[in-house]
Amino acid sequence: FHLREDKKPDPDLPAALVALVNNDKPDILATAYAQSAPDYAKASPFEALLQDDPNDGRFIPPMGKGDHAWLQNPLPASVFSKPEQACLAKGIYFEARSEPVRGQAAVAQVILNRVRNPAYPKTICGVVYQNDDWFNRCQFSFACDGRKKTIT
Repeated sequence: FHLREDKKPDPDLPAALVALVNNDKPDILATAYAQSAPDYAKASPFEALLQDDPNDGRFIPPMGKGDHAWLQNPLPASVFSKPEQACLAKGIYFEARSEPVRGQAAVAQVILNRVRNPAYPKTICGVVYQNDDWFNRCQFSFACDGRKKTIT
């Protein structure tokens, strides 16, 4: 027999992210796009060996009936940079800080969907701060309401 060992969270991960990942309940947000059966055309061992991945390993949610074609656009690799992640965090914080995790995830999903959509800017910062110079007429109210923003 082995003694049970609780996994220690990675000290580099923010506490909020650790709470999402290391919980004892099924995470609906993480499993929302899980396939019910393997897609052997996408999960081919040959593709894994040859690294023939047109999406560069970036996740693309499966399209449902009636979905827009732009949903199949992969997020650009630049969205994983520190400045882009900071813009995403600020967008989530200032738009949904009093919401439960699902509300915050919904704001994040809106931002990321807009990055994929050709009608919006191609960066997270571009989406979050689009039209920030228009008083109270921008995409996210915190960006153009004229108030000083402080993260508490």
